[in-house]
Amino acid sequence: MIGDGAYPTGKGVSDDIGRYFIHSPKVSFPLRALFFAASLPGVARSTAFVYRLRTGIDLGPDLLSVIPTAGRIKVPALLISGDRDWIVPTEKARQVFLAIAESRKQFLVIPGAAHDTTYTTSPALYAGAVLSFLNKYI
Repeated sequence: MIGDGAYPTGKGVSDDIGRYFIHSPKVSFPLRALFFAASLPGVARSTAFVYRLRTGIDLGPDLLSVIPTAGRIKVPALLISGDRDWIVPTEKARQVFLAIAESRKQFLVIPGAAHDTTYTTSPALYAGAVLSFLNKYI
């Protein structure tokens, strides 16, 4: 299994994105206000309740968490993170890595990479790590 930008919980990703848009001077005031309103107490629960009424799917905390599933991984795992990833910061990707019980696991941090830019930031490092991992375990 190879994961790039793996997040421990959907709520955590949502919170990190919200904090970025609320506090970033690069974001327009109307968009910051929208994210601020979405972060108010009760908004997430109300949204989840309406979603459940419309779809029958409960967006409870376990549905949006990969930690319980990561503990059941029984294959070699490589997780990749960019050290400038503000959507899934490296310390959060490391939480997923630590939850993996499989002993054949590796964690790669790409210096200078943001979310979804790990390969383009350092193609040689990325490809070398992935190919080495695949050669070792396949």
